[in-house]
Amino acid sequence: MKKIIIKKNTKRTLVNKNLLDAEIVVEKGANLHLINLPTKKTGRPVKINFHIQAGGVVRQFSALLHSIDLSVQVELLGDCSVFGHFMIYFGAHKEKIIFKSHTKHQGAQTMSRQFICGLAGQKSIADISAKIDISAQADKTDALLAHEGLLLGKQARINSLPGFSIHTNEVRAVHNSAIHYLKPQDLFYLQSRGLSLPQAQKLIISGFLKKLVSYIQEEPTRQETINLIDHKLNKIL
Repeated sequence: MKKIIIKKNTKRTLVNKNLLDAEIVVEKGANLHLINLPTKKTGRPVKINFHIQAGGVVRQFSALLHSIDLSVQVELLGDCSVFGHFMIYFGAHKEKIIFKSHTKHQGAQTMSRQFICGLAGQKSIADISAKIDISAQADKTDALLAHEGLLLGKQARINSLPGFSIHTNEVRAVHNSAIHYLKPQDLFYLQSRGLSLPQAQKLIISGFLKKLVSYIQEEPTRQETINLIDHKLNKIL
């Protein structure tokens, strides 16, 4: 497992295209922007562990566009540490996407934000599980977990399992998860404006996935992510 240390009071941006096991330590007051953009499926499970010290900030964006088994574990060790994860996934054909996260709030006044959206088409499967633990010492924690999935075929499947374990009263903890199909009325409306059915589907799906891409600060990487989404959409629609 590769160990990465983000030094005290520094800022770094890392782009990870070949997902590898990693142990990432974010020291006091440090700031990390991590972009996970694997360009091909991984042949084995991948684990990324974060240890965030007081005042440290991690903002992670992940685009899972191939079969993958990814686990992310986060320890918010110090007071006022922050973790944000913005993730999209896109399964097609017989691909299987497995994502597991476990976030542990241990310091006081810590914050986590996890926004996950994705789709499963044809015979693909997506298993999404996320757990948040808030310890007795983590007073005034603010945690949010949100997942939205879109099914594109009758044989596709999305399994979502969010969960909280809270051991103190002074917290704000919110989670929600929704899975749905394309709405016929939305497709009908776009077709009535002159779009074909594949064009209408692509417009809705593209907008659904790309709403999180804006969290990528680097323009070249943001555009590369958009191009990868469009390429995959063109292959299935």
